[in-house]
Amino acid sequence: MEFALKLKQTYDVNKPIFLTDIKVENMSNDNVRQYLSRLVKNGEIKRYDNGIYYFPKKTILGDLPLSFNDVIYYKYINNNGKVIGYYSGLTFQNSLGLTTQVPSTIEITTNIEKSIKRDIKIKERKLILRKGRIIINEENYKILQYLDLFINLDLYQIKENYLILREYILSNNFSKIELQEILPKYSIRVMKLLIESGLIYEFTSK
Repeated sequence: MEFALKLKQTYDVNKPIFLTDIKVENMSNDNVRQYLSRLVKNGEIKRYDNGIYYFPKKTILGDLPLSFNDVIYYKYINNNGKVIGYYSGLTFQNSLGLTTQVPSTIEITTNIEKSIKRDIKIKERKLILRKGRIIINEENYKILQYLDLFINLDLYQIKENYLILREYILSNNFSKIELQEILPKYSIRVMKLLIESGLIYEFTSK
């Protein structure tokens, strides 16, 4: 089938295929759904969850299941090689080592979310999605991700984790120019925390 061949030429095995990403000339969304349903019925493709499919990788132990982390990464963080989001909230705090608490819910800020905050489930796993303050891209996602930390941190927490927070600024070479462009999108509280903690002086002058 030409439709199946086109998908195989576009998507690698065990890579999520999102219904919303499939665009076929002269084919409606309903037609696409029908073709996908046939492929699932024929065993040519697998359905992971609503609107999410994949070509399974074959192993001697059977088909390799699709990774949940891959699904959310390619859906909300990096879609078709383009950065559109980042992990936020406790998810990002945990990855930096600011907390030992392993969040049961993954938090993501992404361009494709239109709500300020929305709870969803994928494969019975909970996610919190938030829309970005500005359009997220390769150049700004790290500093946006960093500034988001200060929405939920208090001054004492910042001081306790000063070295970690300072290292992140230095390792990413954040500049005062970048900060000046993006900081107005945040509350006065975030600005005050950066100043009172002294972290604002760690941003480079370039």
